[in-house]
Amino acid sequence: MAYATTATDVQARLPGFTLSTTTKPSSTQATQWLVEADAFINVALAAAGLTSPATAANLLELFKSAATDYAEGHVRMALAAAGGDGGNDDGKDLIAGFKALVADIRANPAAYSAVDESSRVRFPSTTDDDGNTIEPIFQRDESVDDIGSSF
Repeated sequence: MAYATTATDVQARLPGFTLSTTTKPSSTQATQWLVEADAFINVALAAAGLTSPATAANLLELFKSAATDYAEGHVRMALAAAGGDGGNDDGKDLIAGFKALVADIRANPAAYSAVDESSRVRFPSTTDDDGNTIEPIFQRDESVDDIGSSF
């Protein structure tokens, strides 16, 4: 998984409850919810024309937190359901926040590409093969009208 590596990240947010292979929900189910979260994020990134999976350090941390929210939300909802309390919607807000992030990636890809190092503009080397510094030359084409004068 690209963002939240194991159910341990989810477990850290659940004091008083220990995820294991025999609990309901189980650590296996929590791991599956992390896989689902990664898939949602990667599909949104790809749909937005961004690198998928994300590679920029800032995005990795953001998406790790969001994927963990998604899995924690599902664990909390499962625990509430197992408790028989139909009015307990613990975890619902975490899942809604995750879904809002995924929707925002699609709706506002520029906000995520700004921190995606792989999509940044890169300049060619400023030294030649002999190690000499090459100074860039900027010229203005005087034949083009000044943009300010056309208003």
